[in-house]
Amino acid sequence: MIYNVYHMSSEAADYKKWILEKGGSMEELELVKGFLGRAPSNKAFLKEIGAK
Repeated sequence: MIYNVYHMSSEAADYKKWILEKGGSMEELELVKGFLGRAPSNKAFLKEIGAK
């Protein structure tokens, strides 16, 4: 991914806001919840690898 100073996708902006800017100031799980807008889940990963 090439970083463009003038345009950032909404996903990239959310990642920057929730993960990069907050750093270690919050618990990791809270950062992930804020970024995703929901609790994290491994269901999609398990489906992709054929485990479920």
